[in-house]
Amino acid sequence: MSLALCVVGPLIAMRVFAKVRRSEKLTKAAWLAFASLAAGATFWSVNFLLLISANIPVHLGKAEYFAFALGFSIIGTFIGLSISAFTERSFLIEVGGSFVGLIVLGTQLLIIWAISPELFTAISFTHLAAAMVVSVLFGAMATNRIARPVTRFCKYGGGFALICSIVLCYLCIVLGISTEVAQPTDTPSFTQMLGVVSVASLLIFAAAAAYFIDARNLRDASYQMQEVSQKDPLTGLVNHQGFEQLLTTTVTQLHDDTASIAVAVIEISQIKEINAAHGIAAGDAVLNTVASRLSQALGENEFLGKFTGNRFLAIKFPIFHKSEAQKFCDRIQREIAQPISWNENDLNVGFSAGIALFPHHGKLSRQLIEHADLAALRARELSDKKVTIYNPQIDDQKKSRNMMAIDLRAAISKGELELNYQRQNDVSTGDLVGFESLMRWRHPEQGMVSPGIFIPIAEESSLIVELGEWALRTACAEAASWDQPLSVAVNVAARQLEGTEFPKLVEQVLDETGLDPTRLELEITESGIIHDQEQALHTLKLLKELGCKVAMDDFGTGHSSLSTLQAFPFDKLKVDREFIKDIELNDESTVILRATIAIADSMDLKVLAEGAETAEHIDVLKRCGCNLVQGFYFGKPLTTTDLKTALNDTAVEGNTNKAA
Repeated sequence: MSLALCVVGPLIAMRVFAKVRRSEKLTKAAWLAFASLAAGATFWSVNFLLLISANIPVHLGKAEYFAFALGFSIIGTFIGLSISAFTERSFLIEVGGSFVGLIVLGTQLLIIWAISPELFTAISFTHLAAAMVVSVLFGAMATNRIARPVTRFCKYGGGFALICSIVLCYLCIVLGISTEVAQPTDTPSFTQMLGVVSVASLLIFAAAAAYFIDARNLRDASYQMQEVSQKDPLTGLVNHQGFEQLLTTTVTQLHDDTASIAVAVIEISQIKEINAAHGIAAGDAVLNTVASRLSQALGENEFLGKFTGNRFLAIKFPIFHKSEAQKFCDRIQREIAQPISWNENDLNVGFSAGIALFPHHGKLSRQLIEHADLAALRARELSDKKVTIYNPQIDDQKKSRNMMAIDLRAAISKGELELNYQRQNDVSTGDLVGFESLMRWRHPEQGMVSPGIFIPIAEESSLIVELGEWALRTACAEAASWDQPLSVAVNVAARQLEGTEFPKLVEQVLDETGLDPTRLELEITESGIIHDQEQALHTLKLLKELGCKVAMDDFGTGHSSLSTLQAFPFDKLKVDREFIKDIELNDESTVILRATIAIADSMDLKVLAEGAETAEHIDVLKRCGCNLVQGFYFGKPLTTTDLKTALNDTAVEGNTNKAA
């Protein structure tokens, strides 16, 4: 009887525990309770029966001690399995298993104490230590095999490890009890042993019944998979909503707790080109042909659905390694790569796919499809990979950028953007000569977002044009309100220089705000003009005709060629901060800066050094003959409110100096 309980109990407990790790919320707690009942009852009953079967002194008069041992075993197992269940990839999986192993040993020691305290004190310390090592090792192995399966047989490995923990702990303890202890004075009756077996069997049966009833329900649900009515009208395949239901059913009916499910989003490229060249009917025919080929190529436990536009969805299960999912997509690619005939023309299409694996990349069908879609987007962008597997570190970052782009589009209307103003000073006198406007985004949830994050996102789309227009209008309106005729610099993105609209916008803003054009300085990087130099040159000439100043930003990095200085009508060079930050320590940088200033002087260009933060920077810049400087040495960027205060203080100081 003890052998049967020792084998069946751990296997049932660990199969139920596998469901714990694949469930959510209340369902997770329920399966955890069933697993703890089965395992705890097994530890208690098997240890009791094994100790009774050994030639060990027995006193059975303290039933409450045995009841306490049962409660200790179940509750302790619940705690240990909880530690393992509520984590995904950390060492806590094995920590929880080790705790369960110690519960096996602790239950055995409590039963020995209940039988006879003399036996407890007679246990050899060496054997007790060995039992602890065995219990920790095999307990950790039990949860490890369930949480980190590598083959389909790992679902039995967890139960086998628990069996080893029980048996080896028993052997260590029994062999460690001194033979000098008095001989047995009592033996348990058949009724008492039957009671122990009955209690344990009842608890194990409850867990087993819940497990198999759930499995039966899942099998019944699987029969409904083919009954999903939502179909794509073009291909006849299950559409997005139907596929999501299909995937949900597949997840719930997966009987092998160590298996995974591969979800693939497959994108067919060149459809737009085919539509443009041969008509929409040709594109539809291509998608129909692809759907037909893939449907015929699918094997057992492989399903196909239609996603949005030119994308398909596919499922394969069960799989036990990600390479199986890769081979599945490779097989799909071979079918798609074959030419498709249309009106005596052979049409060829491209292919890219993203894969997400259940349960590693999500436990909900919508989550799995979303993650596979993100992986497919990355595959489309990579030229050397047609199939990519979801990577949270990479794909979630892409998702975060997309969400930020959505928020950024609404930031202007919501008043979340603001401009700060960085002082620009004369190097020799320290006098204030102007400001550079710097855009800031105060996100309602993330707080102040760095321009280094949101500007590149805006540059990926036309959104940078909208942000640039807002910055231009805001900076010009602010500068027009100043009493002092200081200049204001506004950064201009490459996309703003495309076409002929930007000079018209600048002229309109100057008229609306009343700002003197000579006070407006437009900063342009060389990367913003090399794409279409002819158009950029035309735009800059129109801006110069308006009376605006034009500065080359970030000079000293990137291309920064002399031919660009010669070809374009710049008024100022802004030496990049990276070039300035260690200039007092680098003689070569000083020589290069002197040469740059000499060239600028010969071309009647002013030079402004960015990133001046220390007195040493200022001293070097003075010696090199630099005209202007911008950086933290003269103060950090100012908000609009602080800017007005600073300008008032400057005006008061100027009046005082005149009076003196």
